[in-house]
Amino acid sequence: MNGVRVVLLVSSKIRDLAGLTYLKLLLEARGASVKLVNTLNWQYALGFRPHLVMIPSIWNPQGIG
Repeated sequence: MNGVRVVLLVSSKIRDLAGLTYLKLLLEARGASVKLVNTLNWQYALGFRPHLVMIPSIWNPQGIG
């Protein structure tokens, strides 16, 4: 994953900051450049020109409602 730019697009209601931080550290350990971007500022992600945009915990039933 060397040189891969990843954006973690997270909700403004972050419920799992520890999990997101762990995911970010794992990706960086594999050589990726990772940015955490709030969904309110998603335009910032376009300037980063990511190869991959991840939306963590989209299927989390606890986050629905």
